[in-house]
Amino acid sequence: MSNYIQRAREEVLQSMAKMDGKTLFWGYLHTNGCVITKRYFNHTALEDAKDSPFVEKFYGPFPAENSAKAEEFLIKMLKGE
Repeated sequence: MSNYIQRAREEVLQSMAKMDGKTLFWGYLHTNGCVITKRYFNHTALEDAKDSPFVEKFYGPFPAENSAKAEEFLIKMLKGE
């Protein structure tokens, strides 16, 4: 994906989140079984997660009201609980 398209996508996602009064989050399932919740700032962290030997799978970005709700959502998406 070109840098221009990537930046435009990130700006749209940030704008969408601000319109609902929500923050963007992302997260991953660590190889030790823990779900890690992160605030989304840009696509760089997702690219790093793809290459990490400690990340089984990841999900995001997605809007959530707070980090607790983001973590609940991630557990459902990544672990199916």
